[in-house]
Amino acid sequence: MPVIVGGIIPEDDARRLREMGVARVYTPKDFELNTIMMDIVTLVDPQAVAAE
Repeated sequence: MPVIVGGIIPEDDARRLREMGVARVYTPKDFELNTIMMDIVTLVDPQAVAAE
């Protein structure tokens, strides 16, 4: 199960989270909602995106 986190996360912490296996780390600079939603769909069901 992919782990996704978001919030005000310093870059050093985000890097460490990714090293620990977190699939995606979103911060306030990641404000494009459509991109975030597509990332999540891709993580949950990669075949759904490939079918488009």
